[in-house]
Amino acid sequence: MSLQGCMHRGLTVPPMLCRYGFEALVYNEYHGATGFFFTPYAQKRIPGAKLPSVEVDGDTILGTFGFETENIRNNVAVLVVLLCAYLTITLLLLIFKRH
Repeated sequence: MSLQGCMHRGLTVPPMLCRYGFEALVYNEYHGATGFFFTPYAQKRIPGAKLPSVEVDGDTILGTFGFETENIRNNVAVLVVLLCAYLTITLLLLIFKRH
């Protein structure tokens, strides 16, 4: 939400700002989760044939996409610092605009 003004004006949002929040959300969703089943893609399906499925845990999914579970504390710390910076800038703008 804090970056909506950038998108409205046609500015681009640096991807590094989005990475911290996205990685924290993905970590929260998949870390320690089980019960994900993947089946191979087949162009032509044989009627009645059953494709084998592989059970994969959430940590394997995180590792496959390059999300490191050790980064969660760093991501949360960066988000807190960004929040404090945004709130401080907003407070300063409100104080100086009033005078």
